[in-house]
Amino acid sequence: MITRDEQIYAQLPEELLTDILESTPQVTKEVRKIFEKIENEKENLRKKLRDKGLIRNDTEFHETMPTLAAVDGGSAVEKSVGVDTILSVAVGIEGLNSEPRHWETTQYSKWQKVVRHDELTPRLARGAMTMQEMNILVQAPHDFRIMDGSHKTPVIALNSLLVQGGDRSLLEGIVELVEKFELEEGYIKLNSNPQIISMQKYDSSSHLAREVLGMGDGLLDDRTVLSFILEHGEFIDPQIVPKQPWRDLRIAIDSRLGRVKTKLDDAIQEGLDPLRQRKLYFTYYKPNEWSPAYQVEFKPQVKDSLLGKMLVAIK
Repeated sequence: MITRDEQIYAQLPEELLTDILESTPQVTKEVRKIFEKIENEKENLRKKLRDKGLIRNDTEFHETMPTLAAVDGGSAVEKSVGVDTILSVAVGIEGLNSEPRHWETTQYSKWQKVVRHDELTPRLARGAMTMQEMNILVQAPHDFRIMDGSHKTPVIALNSLLVQGGDRSLLEGIVELVEKFELEEGYIKLNSNPQIISMQKYDSSSHLAREVLGMGDGLLDDRTVLSFILEHGEFIDPQIVPKQPWRDLRIAIDSRLGRVKTKLDDAIQEGLDPLRQRKLYFTYYKPNEWSPAYQVEFKPQVKDSLLGKMLVAIK
């Protein structure tokens, strides 16, 4: 009997699959060429970092395990006749070795709304997800809470949402979100609370590769380079985030949002100030031999007294 999956697979053009598979050796060759270059230069690049005092090891810390939680989210827009249906969720979970437990069950937030067709609907969905993640993060009672992405990520999502509100149904959705998930208070806490750190799944920054290691071609991002260079347990001495794009971060608010704009104007600026003033550090940390180097962003208080605890939590 032919299964449904086999039927779907059989519908793919055989010539297309053959063509793709025949390209595999060339793709492999190109990937290997990129990574062999950095592998061959590994010791020289490590020396540059050591000479600048940038490589440190987590063995310098002897900390007990802090409690830990992480938050992530997702959203979807279902387009149907006449309307768009938005579903947005955020989920918080505790660390595997996080004791004592603060949550009896997984923490989650769900938001659904039906709106008229509008090209800005995806912005509303992403903005909802961002506010839900933020709401769980700022209320979590854990020693450390990991935000998915960078501290820039909510700036992009919120500016995209608030700068142009769309039609009436979207404006109503924005007002509902801001009030339901307490954006005014939450955004200030997000960027000031040292217990909230951020980690990105992917990192396009090549600041260290270019400025410190002299890799001017910009071909590989910092995370990839440092995943090859760092040994397990090693991390980069905390660095202040670079001037760009942090100094120019902004969130504009559509004037049609009325009372929401009035309420948010000062709070958003207060929340942005620490980022624009670059009161934020980052490091790359390779906790295990099998892991990549993770980029972590954190507040100055972590650098000064909580760095060891943060690394233990991540490891």
